[in-house]
Amino acid sequence: MTEKKMGRIEALGKFWPYMKPHLGAITISLLLSIPMAAVKISPAPAVKYLTDNILVNKNETALFWLPFGIVAVFAVNFIIRFLHFYLIRAASTSVIQTLRNEVYSHLLKLSMGYFGEAQAGMLLSQVINDVQNIVRALSSIVNLVREPIIFLCLMGYALYLNWSLALLTLIITPLVALLLGNTGKHAKRYSAKILERMGDLSSLLVESFAGMRVIQAFGLEAYMRGQFMRRNRDLTRTSLKAIRVEEMSHPGIELISGIAIALVLYYGGKEVLAGKMTTGDVFAFFTSFGLMVQPLRTFNELNITFHQCAAAAENIFKILNLSPEVMDAPTATKLANFQNAIEFQGVDFQYNESRKILRNFSLKIKKGEIIALVGASGAGKTTVLSMIPRFFDPQNGKILIDDIDIRSVTLQSLREQIALVTQEVFLFHDTIRSNIKAGRHSISDEKMIEAAKAAQAYDYIQRLPQKWDTVIGDRGQKLSGGERQRLSIARAILKDAPILLLDEATSALDSENERLVQAALDRLLVGRTAIVVAHRLSTIRKADRIVVMENGVILEEGSHEELITRKGAYAKALSLQEGFSA
Repeated sequence: MTEKKMGRIEALGKFWPYMKPHLGAITISLLLSIPMAAVKISPAPAVKYLTDNILVNKNETALFWLPFGIVAVFAVNFIIRFLHFYLIRAASTSVIQTLRNEVYSHLLKLSMGYFGEAQAGMLLSQVINDVQNIVRALSSIVNLVREPIIFLCLMGYALYLNWSLALLTLIITPLVALLLGNTGKHAKRYSAKILERMGDLSSLLVESFAGMRVIQAFGLEAYMRGQFMRRNRDLTRTSLKAIRVEEMSHPGIELISGIAIALVLYYGGKEVLAGKMTTGDVFAFFTSFGLMVQPLRTFNELNITFHQCAAAAENIFKILNLSPEVMDAPTATKLANFQNAIEFQGVDFQYNESRKILRNFSLKIKKGEIIALVGASGAGKTTVLSMIPRFFDPQNGKILIDDIDIRSVTLQSLREQIALVTQEVFLFHDTIRSNIKAGRHSISDEKMIEAAKAAQAYDYIQRLPQKWDTVIGDRGQKLSGGERQRLSIARAILKDAPILLLDEATSALDSENERLVQAALDRLLVGRTAIVVAHRLSTIRKADRIVVMENGVILEEGSHEELITRKGAYAKALSLQEGFSA
C-alpha cells in the first residue's frame, strides 16, 4: 500500500495542537504584520512626494522635515520588527521543544521490536534535523500574512497611479505561479531524500563511535572510511540537486520581474512623454513594482520551506502515529508483590515468519528458585528472559505471575519487580552515582554505598578521581569490563526487585573479574527468584534447576547431578567439554 504524501496545508495543520498554547504571541506577531507592511510600502508614495511636491516645487520646508519623518518611521519599525519576529520565533521554538519532548517520550514507549529494525542514526536525524526543518516553517508563518499585504497594497497603489500600466505588469503572474509550483514539487521530493541520506550518515556515525574498538582491532578504518565517503557523497549529490532547483528559482523570479520592469520602463516613459503621468508618478510606480519583487522572492522561499516542512512532518508524525506492539491493556491493573511462581504455558514466539524461536514452551519457576537456561546459540534462552518483562509478547500461550496473565497488568508494575543484568552492560554517560541510582534520586547515598559494596564495586570507585561523581564516559568506556559489570550489579541490587534476570553476566570476563562479579552475583541472588542464561559451569552448578533448551523447546531439566546421571544432552556436552554457547 502506497502511503499518502502530506501536503503543505496538512503538514501545518498537524501542528495546530502544539501551536494553540502560544496563540496569543502568534496572533500579536501576525497583527504586527500590518504596520510592518505599511513601513515596507512607504517608499513608493515617499518617492512621489519627494519628486513632485519637494523637488519639482522646490519646497525647502518639506525637504527639511522629510529626514525627521524617515528616521521616525524607521524607529517605529525597529520596535515593531523586533516584536514581530521575536514573538513568532519564541513561539515556534517552544513548539519545537514540546514536539521533540513528545517524539522522544513516544520513542521510549515503543516496543523492542521497533528498535530491532530502526536505525539509531535515522531516529537521531528525525529527532534533530527533521524537527529543525519544521521550526523554520513555523517561524515563517507570519510571512504568509505580511507579504500578501505588502504585495496587494503595492499593487493597489500601482493601480491608483495608472491602472493600465499595472494590469500590464500582471502578465508575469502565470509565469510566477508555474515556477513556484514546479519548484515546490521538486523541493519536497529532494528534501525527503536529503533527510533519508542524513539518516544513513548519522547511522554510520553512531555505529562507528560505538564500535571503534572493533574497527581499529580488525583494521577496518579504510573500509569504514569508504562507507562514510560513499554515504556522504550520496548526501552531497542529493543536496546539490536540491540547491540547483532552489537557486534556479531565485534568478527565475528575477528574470520574470525583469521582463515586467522592461515593460514598465517603456510604457511608463511613453505615458510621461504624452503628459498622462508625472515624473513622480513613474518613479513611484517603478518603486512600487520594485518593492513587489521582494514578496515574490519571499513566496518562492516560503514555497520551498513549507515543502521541506511537509517532508520532515511526514517523518515526525510517522513516528508519533506508531503504536507500541506491547502496551497496557485498557483494563490493566497493578501487579501485587510477587509471591508464588512464574509460569510459561504453551508459549509460541517468533520475531518474523521465517523461524519460530519458542515452540509450545512451558516452564514453571517457583519463588526463590534459581533456574539456569542452557543450550546452543539460537535455542531461545534470551527470548525467554525478554518475555518476562514483556519486551515481547507471545503469539500463542501466556505467561503468568502468581496465576495472573502479565498482559493484564500494567507494564510499570510488572517491570518494577524485575531487575536485569546482561552481558552487554549499558551505562549512561553520567556519574557513578547517577548510574547506580538509575533515576531514583530519592534513594539515600548510604543505600547506594551498601549496594556498591555488595557488588564488589566500592573499592575501585574510591580510587576514581571524583569517586561517586566521576563521569564514566559513553557506555561506561572509562571503566574496565569487570568494573562496568559490577556497576550494573550494584544498580540491580539497589533496585531490590524480587525477580532477577541474568543474561550471560560473566561470559566476557577474565578469571579475576569473573571471581569478583560472581561474588557480587552470589549476594544479588540471595532471597530472589532468578532465571539465569549461562554456559560457565561455575554459574550453572549453583542453580536449583537446569533447563536444557534446543530450537525453542525443553530437552531436559533437573539439577546438575540429576542431568549428569541421565547422560542426556547436558551430560554429553560437558563430557565433550563444549559447554553451552551464549
